[in-house]
Amino acid sequence: MNAWKRTGKRGRRVSGPEKPPAETEAQGAGGRLRRKAPLAALLVFVAAVFVLALPRFYLPGDNYTMRAEAIQFVNTGRIGIPFARRAELAGFTQDRGQYFYENEDKAELFPKYGIGYTVLYVPPVWLARLCRGGEPLALVENSDALLLFLCLENTLLALIAVAYLYLIVALYTQREAWRIGFVLASVFATFAWYHLRKPAHDSFQVFPFVGFSYHALMFLRQAREGAGGRGRWGHLAAASGWAGFLTWMRLSYLSLYAPLGLFAVLAGGPSGGSWFRTAWGNVRMHWRAYLLALIVPAAVFLGVLLWSQYYRFGSPLNSGYGQWVREGKPLVSARYIGRSLYRYFVELNNFNVFTHYPLFLLAVLGAWRFARRRPFEACFLAGVFVFYLMPLLIVRSLGSWCYGPRYVLPVLMVCSVPCVEAWDFLTRPVSGAAGKAGLVVKAGILVVLLGSVRLQYNMNALHGFTYFYVRGLCRQLPEPLVTSGRGRYPAGYFHRGLIHGHLIAYREGKGGLPFMAQARRLMPPEQYRRFEAQIQPHLLRMAQPNFYFFE
Repeated sequence: MNAWKRTGKRGRRVSGPEKPPAETEAQGAGGRLRRKAPLAALLVFVAAVFVLALPRFYLPGDNYTMRAEAIQFVNTGRIGIPFARRAELAGFTQDRGQYFYENEDKAELFPKYGIGYTVLYVPPVWLARLCRGGEPLALVENSDALLLFLCLENTLLALIAVAYLYLIVALYTQREAWRIGFVLASVFATFAWYHLRKPAHDSFQVFPFVGFSYHALMFLRQAREGAGGRGRWGHLAAASGWAGFLTWMRLSYLSLYAPLGLFAVLAGGPSGGSWFRTAWGNVRMHWRAYLLALIVPAAVFLGVLLWSQYYRFGSPLNSGYGQWVREGKPLVSARYIGRSLYRYFVELNNFNVFTHYPLFLLAVLGAWRFARRRPFEACFLAGVFVFYLMPLLIVRSLGSWCYGPRYVLPVLMVCSVPCVEAWDFLTRPVSGAAGKAGLVVKAGILVVLLGSVRLQYNMNALHGFTYFYVRGLCRQLPEPLVTSGRGRYPAGYFHRGLIHGHLIAYREGKGGLPFMAQARRLMPPEQYRRFEAQIQPHLLRMAQPNFYFFE
């Protein structure tokens, strides 16, 4: 084989063989393809699952209001809904300010939610109208075409989130199986699957938050290692842009700029000395780069946000939430912090993060090892977690009409990355009693994750509001059967996936419902037969499959 030799400026041969440029380029391309193959396979698999399991039912609630604004824009080119069309929004305008902000000066209705939701609803709405030949859509549209395009957009956004999540975990483990396993567990063994899949707005916050986290971590790592050059500033600009886009959906995302700005000026720069000297030295050396990559994107997105609030609500400082007053309780108060912490992290209820996102418990166990190996990035993630969570803890609502602790889903997905350290510790080769104990722990983790996958399948298999329909039926039962847990849950349930599972088994004739069995014990036989005949059609209707392509 002919060996190629490199030559210096004067034609002198430099020692060492070199491959032909074409061969080197081909081998480099092949290496890049091999490196990208696992991610590509992961995306194909996730896309296949999401498409095969597209939901069949719309979800009621506030997502209709944001779609109504997008429909109004696609139909007319304007986002304000005239007061004259109020009757078309029956059910959403009775309580002033609950869903819509009433702009008296413009005589128009605007959703109180951020303009970012409307922006993301425009593409599927436009495609649905295109399928109808350009005929205007109803403000409260429930066509099959719109549902299909909403679900396909959710699938696309979920794939973006999955790709970013894979890239994040790839920063902390070289084992391909762990990367793919982490991503699959993050999506399908947690309530993320439900929220990424459903035709509602909750999924819109996930992909920009995971994108923000990835680009911020990449900037911090490259700055700390003195690598990246101009590319690292591109990561900072992308992180700032994603954070700005998130503020278009929820104003509390402004808090992300605190950890981003603080750690950005602390990364790299002069070594030694105090944090203040490091930050000041960084700013002095790179002030133009910080201005262009951090401040300018934030200013652009914030400027658009303020303009949208001025146009929709009459003032750049009006967020749209001020018109709704409920039960005399303030929307924001520090007295909610204790209640929120207890319900998120202690009480076994619909908002408990550990029962709905079990990977986070494993992440807590691996946090110390993660912090020892990557202390700067661990501190950044901790800062993001705290600054993300604080605005949510002081808000009255936890989103009780939705499944799981949906408000904290994006930060749970990113901050569960330290679980790879816990899994690394558990998979170390250890003999004797410690090895046997480790096997038991690993088996327990797998059982919990598989059990969670089953619960998530149950949740996705039926309509998302099945829990509330069952609770309504339970009110027809004798008092001992109605509720437990201060009136919030049908007796015997702490996870809504269990209710769905029992209904699926009931539909397939493979089992009964626990509260029906208890009713049989408490009711006289004739009364129970009449009650069962009355309630059975309702139960079977609730148990209809929630899959677009499968009956």
